[in-house]
This record gives sequence, C-alpha cells and structure tokens, in this order.
Amino acid sequence: SVWASVWASAVPTVPYDDRHCLIRVAYTRVYMTLLTRGAGAARYSAHVPTTLLEKALIGSSSAVRALADPRQARLVGVVGETTGGAALHRLHRRMERHPVGRTVLQDRPLITSETLHAETLRAMPAGSLGAEYGAFLARHSFDPDERTAVHFVDDPELAYVMTRYRQVHD
Repeated sequence: SVWASVWASAVPTVPYDDRHCLIRVAYTRVYMTLLTRGAGAARYSAHVPTTLLEKALIGSSSAVRALADPRQARLVGVVGETTGGAALHRLHRRMERHPVGRTVLQDRPLITSETLHAETLRAMPAGSLGAEYGAFLARHSFDPDERTAVHFVDDPELAYVMTRYRQVHD
C-alpha cells in the first residue's frame, strides 16, 4: 500500500537508542509526503495537481455529498478519481496485455458527439451496436459530452483510462 511504502521509506534501520529521533524523522517524512506528493505543475489540460492529503479530503467530502444525492454523477466521479488509483493501474495493465486494449491506449479514441453523430447512429441497421447505442442515448436522454473531465488523476495515461471507463461503462 502507499502508506506502507511511505512509512518504510521514512524509517531507516537505526539502533534502539535513537528510536525517539527516528520516529520524529519518520513522522516528518510522512507529513511532507502527504503535503507534497502529487502536487506541482498540471500534467494535462484538465489536471488539478493535488497532494495525497488533498485527495483524501476531496474524496471523502465528495463521498458524503454523493451519498446524500447519488444522482450527482460528478461527485461519484471525483470519488473514483481520488480513491481509484489501484483499480486504474489494474485496468491499465489489463488493457496493455490485450491487443485491442493496446490499440485503444495508443490511438486514444474518445466517444463524443463529434466522433459519434446521432444521425449516423440512427441510420445504422436495426439491432446493430450503433443503432442500439443511439437508441439507448435517446431513451435515457444521455449526451456523450456530459461526462465531466478527469481532474485529480495525476498520471495522464491513467487519466485517459478513467475517461475511457466513464465513456463506455454504461
């Protein structure tokens, strides 16, 4: 886990007599990691650089607000961005291992109203994936452009994976 690796890197091997000093050093390193890790310059257009502590606060407050009103998809998305790092890494690895996944990661296609025109979907043969997707969008009044941009995932590659997940999971 992240915390175990931060603590392990903060605690070097020292004699028992120096333990009180070691604990101070460890807490200082952990504290500084919480305040600085992930912060810095934006790494892609919508990126909001945040520290681990900021991610924890943003994620927990978004979770509470999303529980109060689950229809707030934006808040549910923020919870996924701030807490889903391990899942995004696993999903990325799975995509890299599959030929279609590798192609998607390389080409980075997006599902938007610019890439999938509603009239084109409606003109597809009945029962086809395109026609069914178009009918699904119309039936539920969904717009592929309504998905909010990813802001709190630090790695641009994983931010794309999160974007792609949001676009195809329905």
